[in-house]
This record gives sequence, structure tokens and C-alpha cells, in this order.
Amino acid sequence: MNILHTIFYGKVGGAETHLLNLIEHLNKAEFKSVVITFSEGLLSERLTSLGVKCYVIPSNRKFDVSTWIQVSKIARAEKIDVINAHGTKACLNSFWTSRRLNIPLVYRIQNWAFHPHRKWIKRSLGVITERILVREAKLNISVSLNNDKIGRELLHIPNSVIIPNGVDTIKFNHRTRGTINRRDLQIPRNRTLFGFVARFCDQKDPLTLVRGFKEALSVDRNLHLLMVGEGELKQECFESIKNMKIESHVTYIPFVENVEEVLSMLDVYCLPSKWEDLPVGILEAMAMKKTVIATPVDGIVEIIANDVNGLLVPTGCQNSWKEAILKLHKHPELRKEYSDRARLIVEAHHDIQASALKVAQLYRTLNSRQKKNRSKPAAPIREILYAD
Repeated sequence: MNILHTIFYGKVGGAETHLLNLIEHLNKAEFKSVVITFSEGLLSERLTSLGVKCYVIPSNRKFDVSTWIQVSKIARAEKIDVINAHGTKACLNSFWTSRRLNIPLVYRIQNWAFHPHRKWIKRSLGVITERILVREAKLNISVSLNNDKIGRELLHIPNSVIIPNGVDTIKFNHRTRGTINRRDLQIPRNRTLFGFVARFCDQKDPLTLVRGFKEALSVDRNLHLLMVGEGELKQECFESIKNMKIESHVTYIPFVENVEEVLSMLDVYCLPSKWEDLPVGILEAMAMKKTVIATPVDGIVEIIANDVNGLLVPTGCQNSWKEAILKLHKHPELRKEYSDRARLIVEAHHDIQASALKVAQLYRTLNSRQKKNRSKPAAPIREILYAD
């Protein structure tokens, strides 16, 4: 069966990591994966190394007819049976091909296009856009209970199932070690190491973390912050670090391909996001038995329970970040307690192998029903995931 995966960004972030993991764990004897990205980046190289054909169609516009035509040509040439769009922008570039060639469309919902931090006009347009897309799709996959709930309340989303994000629990485990270490980065061994491994953007809110970290440093100097990633807020973030005169306690490295090597060094993983779906980065850290500090937004509260397997702090509150950082610095026994529980949660509910098996079964059912009657939409197939 030929599956066309479409994803907007060519750089490797959470959604792109999930796509790589999914393709890697699908049965290659049964499923041939083809990928289209709509921007340049490392993703195409990673896919090529897996033996997966990847097309890059640069596109900055949401409604780009020339892009739709190119997607259609690729789908026809590759004899695609199912299209799986990962995210809103990818789905916008895929639904026309699905309709024109009568190919079942699976829409994997990452973040809705109408999150509350957007201006009213953009939120309204986002609702209209998503309402169209969820009805064009034969199947909508929500990655969190919160995603699904919002879709049902605001969009009356049809044909919806929940398949949470998963990670490779063999690759990501507490015994993993890599070529990067504290000595090479000149991070003193006696400092508790906190890490930010994400895109430097408004959504991830790195500035709040930096300010909270600076306040914590004023209480205890045996702290260090490792920041990894790229993004539009990187320059502003490091100008703030320079102005605060805390450069000797902050280390930066650009994006690394093997993120597990970076995670292996950390004591605490930090994600101060304003909104999220179900972050792959947090799941990877949990799988590696790293204590997590995060914000209680969207799908994060489905995997982190405050003071049980991590700490949750209010969005945008630098004083709360200061307190959380100092608490975990002073109490290493809490870090171990939280991280042990976190690993168990990932093993039980977020293993990529289990997620891939569910997705594979959905592909089979959609393809089978399409072959039987290409003129009728597929009936709700939620029962596939819960059948005996």
C-alpha cells in the first residue's frame, strides 16, 4: 500500500520527529511511504537515509494552487492509496488532491489553527479553515484528549479517533550515552543542568524560562542552562542573557540530529510553552528518565501531573520558574521519584510501536473501504481501535 505523508516544515521538530518514527515503525513489506515537505531542511536528508522518497515543494502561501497541482502530479505518479497530512498547513496543500483523485485523506491534527493566543480575526479564519479540513478528511486523528475535545465542541469533528504521540522507548532510555558530554561543553559537574531543547519562538516562550533561571541564579549559583535549537527569538533571547550577565551559566548549541545525546546530559527538561498539543520533546525526556518542568497547557496536563511525575508552572510566570528550578536543584531525590514515574507512563501509553500498529490498521481499513466503494465516504471507524 502506498502512503503519501505531507508535512509543512522541512526542519526536524516534534511533528517531524513523529513522522520519522512512524515511517520507521510501519511494516515496510506492506507500506511504502512517500513524503512531501513544503520547505527545505534536514528532514529530507533523514528520510533519504531511511530509504524513503521525499519531494520538496517550497510553498509559503496557505492557498497555493500551483502547489496543489504539484502534489496531485506526485500522488498520481506514485500511485498513492492513502494521503496522511500532518498538520493544518500540510492538509491545506493535500485536500484538493484527495478530492480530485478520490484518495482517502487522513488528517493528523497537531495544533488547531485557532489557538487563543492568536488575534480574533486569525482565530475566526482558523475555525473556518479547520471546519473545512476535518470534513474533507475521511479520518481525523487527534494526538490528545484536549485536541479531540476542542474539535468536537467547536467543529463537530466527524470520523475522529485519538492516537497519542509515541516515542521509541528503546532509543530513548536512561542508559543512552552519546559523543556530547558536559566536559566538552565546559559545564561544571557540580551544577544542576536544566535544558531547553525546542524552537526559539513565541509559542515555546524561552524568554520566561531565561528570566526565571536568572532569578534562581541570584539564590544559588550551582545552576546551568543548556539551550538547543533555532528560531526567530534566538537573538533576542541571547541578548537578554548577555544583558543579565549570566553567560557563564548558559550554554548554547545549534540543532543536533541525535537529540537523545543532549537529553542524556540533562538533569531537568524545561518547556515553558504558551500552547501545545502533546509534545514529543517531553515524551522523549520522560522516556529517558529526565524530570520535566512544563506549563499546564493543552495535552501537557495529560502526561504530566504536578508533583507526581514532574512540575507544572503557570504560563509566563518567571517567579514560578525560579521556584521550580530551585526546588528540583535542592531535592535530587524528587527528581528521581518524578523521572521513574514518567518513564513508566511512556512505556505504558506512548510507545511508538503501539501507535504505528494502530495507524497501520486505520490505513488498511480506509484502503479496503475505498476499493469496495470509491463513491461513498468511509463510515466512522473509531471501533477499529477498540475492537476485541
